[in-house]
Amino acid sequence: RSSDLAGPETSYGTAVSVSANSNWHAPIPAGASWISTTARAASSSSSAGAGYYTYITAFSSDVATGIFTVELASDNDLYEVILDGHVIQGVSTTGTGTFNRLYTFSINADWLRTTALNRLDFVIDNSTTGATGLLADVSFSPSPEPSSLLLLLTGALALGFLARRHRSVA
Repeated sequence: RSSDLAGPETSYGTAVSVSANSNWHAPIPAGASWISTTARAASSSSSAGAGYYTYITAFSSDVATGIFTVELASDNDLYEVILDGHVIQGVSTTGTGTFNRLYTFSINADWLRTTALNRLDFVIDNSTTGATGLLADVSFSPSPEPSSLLLLLTGALALGFLARRHRSVA
């Protein structure tokens, strides 16, 4: 969890879109780009400083449940992913590094806010003083609400009952 990180979280302002540096070989999905804390990250010799970097995106949603599919590459390790304060368990690339390939995972979320912005955080552990960056392509598929499924099931049962009753009368 972010509150368990050793030392303060590093904050360097707004991330900027950059070209991949000479070490970043992951395929770039259409419409996505690498982001970094500095425009100099395109140079493999740039220095971002050691620490934890949090890349944040905010979005609105019309539904409270859904599935996120994330394709991600990062320099350095992805430490954790947090969705609206919920640490997503089992999502980390610690020790594997993903700057040369895409790491794909899904998040099943049933706590999205429909009246306020939702927040998705990617925490990168830049334990060295080299460049740091993130490439993330996030897609979302809404899931039907449980009450909608119950209504659909009730309607199907009612139609089945009416069809059976109609056959027995005829």
